[in-house]
Amino acid sequence: MKLIHFMKRRTGRVNRFVLIVGGIGAAASCGRIGTAKLGPAEVVETIFLIGDAGEPDPRLPAIALDSLAVQARDVGSRGTILFLGDNVYPAGTSGTAASNYPDALRRLDAQVKTVPSGGTGIFLPGNHDWADNGQGGLFGAATAADGLYIIRHQSTIIPQRPKNPGATVMLLPSNGCPGPVVVDRQRVRLILIDSQWWLHNYIVTDSVSTDPVTGCSTHNVAQITQAIRDSLRTTKPGQQVIIASHHPLITGGPHGGYCGAFALFRRWANTSQDLFGRSYTMFRDSVNKALATRPPLIYAAGHDHSLQVIQGRTSSYMLVSGAGSLDKGECAARLRQSLYVGQATSGFMRLDFVRGDSALLRVYRYDDHVQGEVYARWLKDRR
Repeated sequence: MKLIHFMKRRTGRVNRFVLIVGGIGAAASCGRIGTAKLGPAEVVETIFLIGDAGEPDPRLPAIALDSLAVQARDVGSRGTILFLGDNVYPAGTSGTAASNYPDALRRLDAQVKTVPSGGTGIFLPGNHDWADNGQGGLFGAATAADGLYIIRHQSTIIPQRPKNPGATVMLLPSNGCPGPVVVDRQRVRLILIDSQWWLHNYIVTDSVSTDPVTGCSTHNVAQITQAIRDSLRTTKPGQQVIIASHHPLITGGPHGGYCGAFALFRRWANTSQDLFGRSYTMFRDSVNKALATRPPLIYAAGHDHSLQVIQGRTSSYMLVSGAGSLDKGECAARLRQSLYVGQATSGFMRLDFVRGDSALLRVYRYDDHVQGEVYARWLKDRR
């Protein structure tokens, strides 16, 4: 376990935002649901969640990223942006000789520039960042077999990209390691996992990974899950926990087999990127068992290109925030545990941790129908 301490608009008519609530029973169990105005002095720190933002169309305004940048600038050094993986479509940051390398950098830079002066941006690895969709053969384009080396390259170049003065950007876990990596903020402990390490069909460990000095701190499932348990157990009094990876533990989207033309196929096809695949099932079961020992407040992920707030079993809330690229918006079914579902859209989530023990979750959505805040909920930790 690695521990790190850190002490606009689219053309056309803009609709007013719509508030969607999870029902009377949910409201009674959690306190206030709805929009809220918080003064800057009330907020201790802010965490933004945006995933699958690695395909901004240069011909269109990146409205979700632009809005995120404005909000993050207002928060400044109290803010952290978690980019929840698939930072570069379709196959990560392949070698500099690849014909698409300049465009890969453009995709990264569009996200890096949202991190304001004094702010922190943390990129998590996704399956596309491991070149999971790489086909190869095109002027040096990456293949999935190169995944470990492609993700290491992205880990190296992210801190080197042009950024706002005083901004900090990094990829965690880095160097193709599975994690977890712990980042302690004032009110929040972030536990970060490279979920694609569990699912990748090619090499995930080599002599660099196992080097006793510079290599990874965990190398197998038992070590990873024990490190997650240790990270949950050693929190400070009053510290909330957010665990984040690219792949969700539950979702009503296509990767969960709940919607889309191939929904039933994905439930039975044993594909590594779908919840019912053999490798994915091992990942979900292993992580869920580790979380059950001390359930965190939030498990956050991307992967499905939608916005979902789900009542969790091994965490109080499961958040899917994978709507960073408008053109990739997908369907999402409303599950029995769902509190909010936004599909075929772009957007992000914002968590404001205020003085005391409260946190306010807000969901921002940007499409042809809605632009702005669509859902808000005060969160309560079950511990």
